[in-house]
Order: sequence, then structure tokens, then C-alpha cells
Amino acid sequence: MRQRLFAVIAVPALAVMAGCLSSSIVDDGGSSSTNILPALENTPYDSLGGAKLSWQRFATTAGSFRGVYLMDGTARKVTTYLGGRAMDRAMQHPTSGMFVYGGQSLSGASIFDTYTMRLSDSLETRITSGNEVEQYPNWSADGSLLVLNYRGNGRVTIARQLPTAGATRDTMVLLDSQTVQWIIDSPVQINAANRVAVVTHSAGWRITTFDWGGANRVKLREDVRNDIGPIFQGASWSPDGTKLAFLQLNYDGADQLNSTTLKTMLADGSGEVSLATVITLPFTWNASSLNDFSVCWLSPTRIAFTAVGNDRASHVYIAHLGASTTLTQVTTNSGVFDRGVSCRQ
Repeated sequence: MRQRLFAVIAVPALAVMAGCLSSSIVDDGGSSSTNILPALENTPYDSLGGAKLSWQRFATTAGSFRGVYLMDGTARKVTTYLGGRAMDRAMQHPTSGMFVYGGQSLSGASIFDTYTMRLSDSLETRITSGNEVEQYPNWSADGSLLVLNYRGNGRVTIARQLPTAGATRDTMVLLDSQTVQWIIDSPVQINAANRVAVVTHSAGWRITTFDWGGANRVKLREDVRNDIGPIFQGASWSPDGTKLAFLQLNYDGADQLNSTTLKTMLADGSGEVSLATVITLPFTWNASSLNDFSVCWLSPTRIAFTAVGNDRASHVYIAHLGASTTLTQVTTNSGVFDRGVSCRQ
């Protein structure tokens, strides 16, 4: 059976690294790229409910720009950061003005390291340095720890540490009962109760939760059919840690992606609710270079996510929960690639 592979945008110099990064997006900051992001085409501030929403944007045409937009629902303004930076995600600190992201190292032996950037003055600090390929960094629920995963010595490892350079890592290796290596597909989520949620793929896609250290492991969703879906992506804890929001990628009988459904479920996997579905013109996923599908909670009743719209382009959406769910499409530019939403309430 042919396994569907998530696409990677990469330049030839980084082709080997990109192959290791699953759905991460990497480029080398070549001379064809600019550091200036264009003005955002849409600014629906009211849809944020006073929260802050950020996401990455890449464009492979019309200037090949890249960087991060931060939309502030209270200040009603959009600020851009990290223009031109070769990076993987940019996750907001839950309480202070800071991003964490995986960045291409400018010096040293590492292929990809973890960095923080202070929003007030764009001061970048390199937190880690090693030979591993690090990806999908995130914050713990209270912002006290960095959470990341890396590949080294043939294993996938989750680590958490203080957000300071050279801090000691608390690590755990992810293996299933058959000692098959997991491949992590989105930022690791740890709620206030120290419960971990990960999206992985290895002979299929699954959402799993467990206590730090690996105890009390629960497989909440799984599909092992590889090439006929559905695929699960972007699991994210609700603000109170009692629910998970996630995306289900749906395929037609011709093995083409035709829609993405935002869902929630309780922490034990019960009580699944389908909130909204974004339709796209069917296409074969592994022939595309669009989206890696991400989710975050702006509030208990507002969920931001990315999905491929009916123009086959990746966009940011906000689902407003209530008696019925309504959608706001935050981004509409069909010539760019929007990914990696991050929320700060």
C-alpha cells in the first residue's frame, strides 16, 4: 500500500533535512526571498474575542516572502515578526510577549535548534545546541517550560526544560508496544494537569494522551488504513484541560483530500462533536505543498485552525461555538501558505 506523505517545502540545499522534518516547512533564506510581509488582506478583530492569534505565512510566488503575523484582538492591530527567518512554527508564550520556534542554526553543528524571541525588541535567544533535528517546540500550559521533540540516534524524544540556554532536559522516548518509532506531527501539548497529548503517525495516524513519563497511556483516535484516511491532526487542549480539539482530514474514494472537519472530544476520547467542515476541491495530498493543519483555542468558545479551502490554498479560520457553530475565514490570499496557528487568551 502507498502511504500518503505530508508535503515539504524545501530548497535543494536542505532537501535531506526537510525529509527528516515530516510536515515542517524549511527554506534557506536565499537571495530570492524578502524580509517584508505584505499587509494582511483581512483583519476580523472582533472574531478573536480580545485574544491574540498568530500564524506563519509562506509564499513561493510573488516575492517568496515568509514570516509571522500576530493579530491582537484587543489592540486591534497586526504586527509582523521573523521576516525571512528559516524556521519551524512560532508558538506564543501563554502570558508574556515571547515566541518559541525551531530555527535553522546560523552557526554550530546543529541542523535545527530551538529559539525564543522577545516581541518587545525582537531579541532572539538560541536555547538549544546539538546534533539532533528539533521540531515543533511549544510551551507548557503555564509557560514555565519549553516542550519540544527531536530526532537523534534513531529515536524520537520528547523533552521539556526551562526556557534558558543550556538548561537540563527532562526527556522521554516514544515507542509503541512493538518498539516502533513514533513520528510526531504537531506540537506536543501538556495541560495544567501534566497530561500530554500528541499526534503521531506510524503505519497510520493517531491521537494519544499520557502522563509525563508515559504512564496511563490512552489511544483516543487511530486510523491504520494509511492511504484512504481519515488522517487526524492538530490535537489541542481546551483552556480548562477537559477537552481536545482536533482536525480530521477526509478523503474520497479516489484517495483525494476533499474536506477537513474540526472536532472536539472529551479527555477520555468520548463525546465527539463535529463542529465545522471546510470543503476543498479534491486533490491528491502528496502532490501538494500546502498545509500541516494546526489548532489552538482562543477561548472556551473560539477555536482557530488551518485548513485547505475551496481554492486549494491554506487559510486560517476561527470557529465560534454555540448552539450552532459559525466560521470566520481570517485569511483569504490564495497565493500563500498559512500554517501553524498559535493562540494567547
